[in-house]
Amino acid sequence: MRQLITRQVDKPAEGADWTFVPSAGDSVRLLAITAKLVTSSASASRAVVLQAVDENGLILDAFPTVDAQVASKTVLYVWDDASTMSSAGSDSLTFTQAVPKFWLPPQTTIKTVTALIDTDDQWSNIVATFHVTDALRWAEAEALIDQLGSMLSPNG
Repeated sequence: MRQLITRQVDKPAEGADWTFVPSAGDSVRLLAITAKLVTSSASASRAVVLQAVDENGLILDAFPTVDAQVASKTVLYVWDDASTMSSAGSDSLTFTQAVPKFWLPPQTTIKTVTALIDTDDQWSNIVATFHVTDALRWAEAEALIDQLGSMLSPNG
């Protein structure tokens, strides 16, 4: 059974990126994530990437933002399956980034990686909206894909 869930993600310590870990055994399809980053006065611009990472640390996909965030700025980041990439430049208050509609396998972690994050930068107001299905359904779907692949293979 597929469920629609919205969940607040724990706020990390200052100077740290955030991580969203779905419940064990669940496969998720990310619909949207919103998160606010407040940058310190450190002069470096921050470049943010949303990553989907498997249980072995392999990056399954990455969604970099269009623009870097300048110092002393508050920006709301929006990743969703309906957006197109946009921002109004580095002075914008909202950066949006499209993410494709696909299911992530169980034990996948969603996280940010912020280049040049300062020890006083702070992520907050992190909310994830996603569809979830259990691992059994995920395994059934993988088996069906394998079956279809062998049926369509010229050697199979």
